[in-house]
Amino acid sequence: MKKFLSVAIFAGLLCLTFFSCASLQEDVLVQTDSENSVTRETSSFEDSFIDFDSAVLTGSVASMKEMDRFISDVESKLSAHTEPALSARLQAFEGLVLLLERKTKKSSECYEKAKALQSGDEYVLLLNSRLQKNTSDSLNLLNEYLSFDSDNPLFLLEKGIILYKNKEYGEAVANMDNAFLIFDQKNETVYREKYGSLRDNAWKFHSTGASVISADPGATITCERMVMLTMENTGLLDDFTLDSKITSAALVKKLEAAGYFSAAGDIDENGYSSKEMISSSEITRTLCARFLWNVYVRETGNMKLLNAYSTRFSRKANGETPVADVPMNSIDFDACIGVVEKEIINLTDGLLFEGDKPVSELEFIEYVIRCEQAAK
Repeated sequence: MKKFLSVAIFAGLLCLTFFSCASLQEDVLVQTDSENSVTRETSSFEDSFIDFDSAVLTGSVASMKEMDRFISDVESKLSAHTEPALSARLQAFEGLVLLLERKTKKSSECYEKAKALQSGDEYVLLLNSRLQKNTSDSLNLLNEYLSFDSDNPLFLLEKGIILYKNKEYGEAVANMDNAFLIFDQKNETVYREKYGSLRDNAWKFHSTGASVISADPGATITCERMVMLTMENTGLLDDFTLDSKITSAALVKKLEAAGYFSAAGDIDENGYSSKEMISSSEITRTLCARFLWNVYVRETGNMKLLNAYSTRFSRKANGETPVADVPMNSIDFDACIGVVEKEIINLTDGLLFEGDKPVSELEFIEYVIRCEQAAK
């Protein structure tokens, strides 16, 4: 990575009380001369760390085997080199990946070794910030680093990540955007590519005003999880949650009895559509539309809306559907057309509904908040 951090400043920040000015200047000169070499020698390790880190943060799968192989490769590299700056960077990468594996003690050991070799290395500093006991301490450290170099993209990105975890989405977006701009100017677009979805998630939470962030924003949801996200982010189910200790399973049973999971076109009223939703391993866009349309209709108090669209379009001579992949004979025709018209769920490309696609937690939170707004 091309560096934007003045190592001299950080070395001064962290070591001034322990070293004389002469020794500090000597350390800075050594670091400056070796920086390009360190960057070249560790670029592949940096790329791998970015892959692992972004995968963990965005809820994707980070292979434990690959991370273990990474640590073995770092150890091999360390055994073949004794140059302090290079060894410090490698120790920092090892510690960061160990931390992703939740091996905090080993990660701390790596930090102590790295700090002794080159305390001002930015990845050593990053590791230090991640090893703090709480996010408040981590933010304080990052703000201290940034007070000496406000344009360091690595620390701006890290600050954005912490703010994201703290649900301070607006500030998270601002810091991530600043980081990406600087990375892009240096032709390091990999950061935007790998962490961009995290930034987009932050913006979506900020713009929708969501109060809850899931541990895995990209995870698909079940019926029970969908109900809990509705309860946590809106007041749409308040009539069913007067008992603050109600369990998600009990809430699902209440809503099932009230028809919240039944398709408007389930004309036999045998409840098969409701059972379908409850037993589904993942909620699709069609099932999501069914639930949200039931919620919307009941929130407005106008139950005639349930079948309004099938009634309207059945009167047309050609029976043409307004959305190509939502057939008139679908039991969820009204729900799918209704949520699109009320701008609760958008067509994926302006033309198709793509009802078989699974819905993520983040997407559902967006939809259910729009549902509440539309029903007001």
